[in-house]
Amino acid sequence: MSDDGYIYIRVVNQLLAGHGPVFNQGERVETTASPLWLGMVTFTKLALPPISAPWIAVLLGLLLSVAGLAFAQWGAYRLWKSQGRAILPLGALVVAALPPFWEFATSGLETGLAFVWLGASFWGLARLLPDRNDHSEANSAGARANGSSRPGADPPFWLGALIGLGVLIRPDFGLFVLAFMAVLLFFCRHRPVRCLQLTAVALALPLAYQVFRMGYYASIVPNPALTKEASSADWSRGWTYLVDTIKPYWLPLPLLLALVGGLMPWPLRPPRWNLRLTERAFIVAAVITAGLAHGLYCVYVGGDFMHARFLLPAIFVLMMPVAVIALDAPPRVFAVASVLVWAIVCVTTLRVPYPATGPDLIANERGYYAKLAGVSHPITLDDYAASFFAQMATRAKTDLQPDSLMLLWQSTVLRDCPDDPTCYQLPLGDGLPSDGAIAWPTIGIFSNTVGIDVHVIDNLSLADPLGSHLELTRRNRPGHEKLLPSVWIVGRFADSAAHLPPGPPPPEGVAAAREALSCGRIPELLTAVTGDMTPARFAHNFVDSFALYRFRFPPGPQEARERLC
Repeated sequence: MSDDGYIYIRVVNQLLAGHGPVFNQGERVETTASPLWLGMVTFTKLALPPISAPWIAVLLGLLLSVAGLAFAQWGAYRLWKSQGRAILPLGALVVAALPPFWEFATSGLETGLAFVWLGASFWGLARLLPDRNDHSEANSAGARANGSSRPGADPPFWLGALIGLGVLIRPDFGLFVLAFMAVLLFFCRHRPVRCLQLTAVALALPLAYQVFRMGYYASIVPNPALTKEASSADWSRGWTYLVDTIKPYWLPLPLLLALVGGLMPWPLRPPRWNLRLTERAFIVAAVITAGLAHGLYCVYVGGDFMHARFLLPAIFVLMMPVAVIALDAPPRVFAVASVLVWAIVCVTTLRVPYPATGPDLIANERGYYAKLAGVSHPITLDDYAASFFAQMATRAKTDLQPDSLMLLWQSTVLRDCPDDPTCYQLPLGDGLPSDGAIAWPTIGIFSNTVGIDVHVIDNLSLADPLGSHLELTRRNRPGHEKLLPSVWIVGRFADSAAHLPPGPPPPEGVAAAREALSCGRIPELLTAVTGDMTPARFAHNFVDSFALYRFRFPPGPQEARERLC
């Protein structure tokens, strides 16, 4: 269970406490990128109250990952079952042998849900093919014309609804949604009304949630997408991330063996095209194009700070058409045998070369958090009790005074807050969190340890409405580039009459930040996320979300004041 997985747990706990889908009470920020995963964990916790939320997230992720792999194989079987009697896994073996697949299946993140959606969507598309290979074009067309609901007929509405869910799992899955919808519309191309109906069904839930997002959060995208500037390019770092993912596991070898061995016609000869073969080729081409496009997008935005995580969906999708193949030619037998040898080596030997964080600031998540907790498989907060994050949280909660703002920097020494130069407290301003607020840069384990009644300010801006709108002035670790300066935290939360002790933040910087907070779109932004939620506020937020999406301001308070005021 990773620290980022615990961010979901914090929001689940806020939901169950009746505070809404928020990270902090009274501040509407969409800290989680997957509303569907958040809903699944929340409803499962409601249905199974004795099981802790971290265990629910871990077990759900594991079950959904296995189901996703099963759906992918089922779909590939639908594609290739007419080619031969012996059906054996090929692409599924590539995915299942990868250590990152195991690790992120049980990390508490939405990865397992992503796998099951990808696999189930592919299975649903493959199910559109006729059952038998000897269906003539006339018979297939006739089945579509008479509206039959059996496989090979018009695409069912449930499949359109399923495909539309992709953007509720992760916004970047819109690339997969476009490819899968292209296949869906290809199968109903002779019936335009049916195509329009399927499109409407696919868009219904995503559009409904988008309206909610814009009205409730005053944002077009989840807050982490703003923090990471997910639409800007960073090819160099993305290439580094790609190499970091594929190099430890010799991934080009099994990927090429699987794709060439599984998709090439053996013996090499021009295929005899018919309607079924055309439909099958369209499914395969759309799926592989989607996998390549998503992998390219991950490289474009600079990858991620978690080893292999962002590229796992692309690898999974590329392997779906050959998840299982028919052994109808010697080259396919060779491909399966070779991948089996690679898989044995990968499972037993190949690992990410760094135990925690590598030289390119990419983290081996499982290794990092196992080392942090001192437990081989840390899941619950009890498992993390001896970790630095949990100890800092426990000490901070003990030292936090009522109606106070505590600023913490990542000190390597645990001392009482008044005697620790990396920590001091200031009185909170009026109308701000009465149970106290703590500024801390790694918010998952920390925020769950201090509890949902304490306002946790995210220095890394993933959960902060102000920090996510800072201008990106440097490139570093993805998600760690918009560090919210303490002058903005003090300027926003501390009582204006509070006496600042010597050291950071400087009083002149705080004064400039306070002035800038009343200028430009900053008051509009803060009112949008903290004002009482009424129908009028919802409507204002919906309209304002377009302008707020583009709004950025300099991280330096003096420069921000000059530009905004």
